[in-house]
Amino acid sequence: MNCGFMQNIILLTDSALLDAPMKTYSKEILGYLYDPKKRYFHVVVELKNEKGALANLCSAFAAGDINLLNGFISISPEGNSGILSTFAQAEDPEKTASDIQGVADSCKFTIKCMIKESVNGLLVDTFHFPLKMTPGNDSILMSVNVLSRMFKELRETFGSGGSMILYNEGLAVGKSWMEAISVRTGRENALKHLNELFQIYHASGWGMIDMTSDSSTLNDVKMRVWDSFECSGQHAVRPYSQFMRGMINGSCRTLSNLATQCDEMKCVAAGDRYCEFWVHGPELNETPVEKQPLA
Repeated sequence: MNCGFMQNIILLTDSALLDAPMKTYSKEILGYLYDPKKRYFHVVVELKNEKGALANLCSAFAAGDINLLNGFISISPEGNSGILSTFAQAEDPEKTASDIQGVADSCKFTIKCMIKESVNGLLVDTFHFPLKMTPGNDSILMSVNVLSRMFKELRETFGSGGSMILYNEGLAVGKSWMEAISVRTGRENALKHLNELFQIYHASGWGMIDMTSDSSTLNDVKMRVWDSFECSGQHAVRPYSQFMRGMINGSCRTLSNLATQCDEMKCVAAGDRYCEFWVHGPELNETPVEKQPLA
């Protein structure tokens, strides 16, 4: 890992005004590496949660000519330690796992270190399970192509019934996620930061969402979704989204206490540049979400 970075200034503006999604960078979740001509190592180091710990460890790896390829850092629930988990490669092809262990142990902040070496160039992450998504739910990884194919098969097999299943499942997902977030932030606080709140779907890979109209009550609001996982790559004569439409509506119903409806006005599958949803409806829900205190 080269610690010298180009200095870039990113100005966060309303992408609705620019009529284009904000510049983003892909987040690669690396499950394995393979190159039969190379030796890779998976290095997991538990560190004391103290100022300078990560910098000290990275400096030790740099001094030992060990390149960090792809990984993540995480803090323990107790907050007294953290881990650096990374795939790595030594510039010297003769270096062993024991050599890298010695480098990690030389860091004064290291608590313990685990290392796994590739087998004939294949290295698979077996150190981490289960996968967690904020706020701590067990999760799985699935490619967009696989999920889209499952959705398409459901539609083709059950027709309008399949579309209704997708909408209702999306409705349940949106409701569940926003209930969990409301517990942490408080409903009133959530309503003050709606555009930021809906970026949870952006962060989870569903699509890049922008609110193009402002409504703190969520009874008349429009949202754009760029690169929706459900509609991108599909072809239809009318708006195609059901799961995403349900997810947005479930979120809005939970936050607003209104029996909102959600219509898809534009759709990538129908030839538009983005999907656009209109959430509307004044009726109260039968079971309101109770106001939650700030976490």
